[in-house]
Formats: sequence, structure tokens, C-alpha cells
Amino acid sequence: MNTINATRTSAAKFNTKYMVELALMVAVILVMSLTPLGYIRTPGLSITLLTVPVAVGAIILGPVGGLICGLAFGLTSFYQCFVGGAMGTVLLGINPFGTFVTTVVTRTLEGFLTGLIFKGLHSIKGVKKFSYYIRNFV
Repeated sequence: MNTINATRTSAAKFNTKYMVELALMVAVILVMSLTPLGYIRTPGLSITLLTVPVAVGAIILGPVGGLICGLAFGLTSFYQCFVGGAMGTVLLGINPFGTFVTTVVTRTLEGFLTGLIFKGLHSIKGVKKFSYYIRNFV
């Protein structure tokens, strides 16, 4: 009987609701990255707003969901190096591997670590109420 319950709880992690929420967060990231909604473009500089849906995805879906949202953000950033502004093209021309690490690996870690920090703070009884605020300062 206990093995059946253990199997159900581990399989419940990736249930339909979780998958739909994850797909919606990735869709929001894709829409924001491929339209002008996700970037504030100035001459020579591009400011991104895509860290917001990655952080929200990490808080709602946990570290694994944050990792997947961060990966989507990183892959779209790497794509922007090919079709986007001049800075990404210059970085890609200098060192393609370094550009990949800068765009994909760091943003994937951003989502994963945000989920871990929130999960750790949320599990502490005295900080649970303020874990949402503390997470936003990190």
C-alpha cells in the first residue's frame, strides 16, 4: 500500500495542471521575447523584462519549473544574438561558446536558483510570510 502512495506522489509532480502552468509560463516568455514587449531597446543597449516571468515561474512551479523557464529565456536570448541587435552579433563573432554560456547557462541557473531560494525561505516557519518579499530582493 505504501509503494502505491509513493508512486502516486512522485508521479503527481508532473500532473496535467503542472504541465499546463509550465506551458503557459514558457508561452509568456516566448511571446515577450519575440515581440517588443520583453525588451526596452535603447541605442546600444537592450534592457530585458523577461526575468519577471522566469521568477514568477520559479515561485509557482518550483526549482525545476524555474529551470525550464530560465532555459526558454536563455535560448531566446541566444536566438536574439543571430537576429537581434549589434551587441549580440559582436559577442557571437568574438566567442560563440562564451556567448552561449552567457546567454543560456546563466539564465537557466537564474530560474533554478530563484526556485531553490524561494523554496528554502518558504520552508522556514518565521520567514514563510516574508519569503515572497525577500525573494524579490535577491
